[in-house]
Amino acid sequence: MTRKEDDRERAMRLSNTPRRADGLRPAVSPVDGPLAALYTEFMTVLAKYNEEYPGIGPLVLNHGQIQSMKLPEGWIEGEPRSNVVGRSSLREFHPPDKPEVMICLYYRGLPVGAKAGDCFRTLLSEPAHLLKGAEMKSLEEILGEKADKNSFSVIMPRTENLKGRRVLVVEGQYKVLQTSTYALYINADGAGRIVQEIFFWAPTGSYERYLRDVRQTFQSVSWK
Repeated sequence: MTRKEDDRERAMRLSNTPRRADGLRPAVSPVDGPLAALYTEFMTVLAKYNEEYPGIGPLVLNHGQIQSMKLPEGWIEGEPRSNVVGRSSLREFHPPDKPEVMICLYYRGLPVGAKAGDCFRTLLSEPAHLLKGAEMKSLEEILGEKADKNSFSVIMPRTENLKGRRVLVVEGQYKVLQTSTYALYINADGAGRIVQEIFFWAPTGSYERYLRDVRQTFQSVSWK
């Protein structure tokens, strides 16, 4: 093994697999590069966000359209899941004692249809606004059950500007599951067909307890 390869392995351990005293793994994703460059970049970003967002926890780095995002203090990452459906991927973060309360990063693995993608792109190109019924219907392929009034009670679906990027925001409750969600949809390819999702999911009875921390997490995002 060369010195460069040895440094790289050490860097990956530093950024991805450190253990706290309680044995839990912090939610930090791997970043490519030799040890010096990686460590410097990681510590610079960490210092910046610790200063700007004190009291918020570990970082998500370099995931899809996310450059960095700080998670609530103490939250940990569950086991990453790929090929959930097709080539989809899902990462989950949760409080150590509440695995049913989650912030998730999800990609469905395939582009949406051209018509749905065009509707999504057009929607996000307009000024931030509350969605009308026809706009919700045009996004059925993207929203899935959230577009079905029989399955999901939606609250103020809207577009808004989040740290310099327009996103679609859908909040509401799944009627049968008795769970609530706060979901962000991001146009990842510019054409509206590659959709990245960041969402908060919790039993309805626990939702409000964690919502403030989740909003802080979403406000901490830095886009690529």
